[in-house]
Parts: sequence; C-alpha cells; structure tokens
Amino acid sequence: MPHAQFGVEGRYGKERCADGRLLMRHVRAIGIKDAPDLRDVALRHLARFATTEKRLGEVLGRRIKRWAARAQSSGEEDEAIAAESARLHKSVPGIVSEMVRTGAVNDQSFSASRARALLRSGHSRRHAAAWLQSRGVMPQDVASGIEDAMGSAEDGGANELAAALIFARKKRLGPFTSHKIAADEREGGDSRRALAAFARAGFSHGTACQALAFSYEEAMDAILKFRHI
Repeated sequence: MPHAQFGVEGRYGKERCADGRLLMRHVRAIGIKDAPDLRDVALRHLARFATTEKRLGEVLGRRIKRWAARAQSSGEEDEAIAAESARLHKSVPGIVSEMVRTGAVNDQSFSASRARALLRSGHSRRHAAAWLQSRGVMPQDVASGIEDAMGSAEDGGANELAAALIFARKKRLGPFTSHKIAADEREGGDSRRALAAFARAGFSHGTACQALAFSYEEAMDAILKFRHI
C-alpha cells in the first residue's frame, strides 16, 4: 500500500482494535516545524485538570520528550532535535510562571482543595501533608492549604477526629467493628490492631483512642455533622 494515497509523508504502525484485530495506521512524520506550542499545551491541560507548579512543569517536559521521540523516529537530525528540545525546556519556567501570575495555577488553593477532599474521605492531616508534598507543593503552601481546609493544629482537632471516624468506618474499626458489640467487648487485641491501623494512616494516638471510644450512634452523628459543615 503506497504512502502517496495519504498525501502526507510518514510511515505505518500497527494498532490493535477493541475486538483484537490489528490494523495498519498512518503515522505522520514529525519535524522541527511541528515542535509543540507549550503555552497551548499548558492551557489545554489546565482546562481539564487542577495541578501544581511542579506538576505542570513535568507535564510540559513529558510533552517535549514525546515530540523529540517522534521527530527522531521520523528521521529528523539528532542535533536539530537536541537544539529545539533545549529551547523548549528553557521556555518551561516562563510558561509556568505565567500560569501562576494569571491564577490558573495556585498551589495554596490546590492544597486547600485537595486537603479538604482527603479529610472528608477519612485521611489524616499528616497523610494530606505527605500527599501534597509528593505533588511538589512547597512546605509553606502545604501548611497554609491544610490550615485553610482543616483549621489550625489546635482548632482542627474536631475535624481530625471526624476524619478518623470516617477512616474507622471504612476499615470497620472501633465503633464500626459491629455496632451490636458492646464497647467492653472491643478491648485487647482488636484494640491494639485498630490503634496500629490508625498510626499507619497518620492519626495520633490520642485521636485514635478518642475515635475508638465512640459508640456506633455517636460516631455516625459526628460524621454526619462534619459532612454538613
């Protein structure tokens, strides 16, 4: 099958359909003139996803890498690809800074939004902080975002306790082991295992003990009140 019928220079590659059949598809040749418009890439990504400064930079870096790989497979000279890749990488910090200036990227707002979601799904303050830091959020923005979402370390105790109760319900711990079992029957080994689970999830020993002391009805009331805040 000649390339001419497509009217575009390129090559063929195999593509597997949903039913398992292999088809030949035309892959358009990529050259220097096809280098990505990184500002447009950033805007299209931000239209779909909330992200951080670091993650946006990584997205743009991966886009450059994909373009370079396709240009190389299309026969473009390595020196030309390297020069254009260097130019593109050099432009990334400026594009990220522009997105920050316009408010399209805001690490503090991202932190508060994600921390709130994590808290309401049963994650601890410590877990939320670790998750945000893994996304490249600076420590000061992590602290500010978490405080905005949860309250200060002193005032946020009630929210942390509510998150611990949600965690307990998910893991069937403490009051959720079985709401028909009396509190004095949830002692000993089960209590130690529950405390260990809370510790692994980032909850303090004090918060874990408070959560385990709730009755089923008290725990459900606390969760419902928290979710209506």
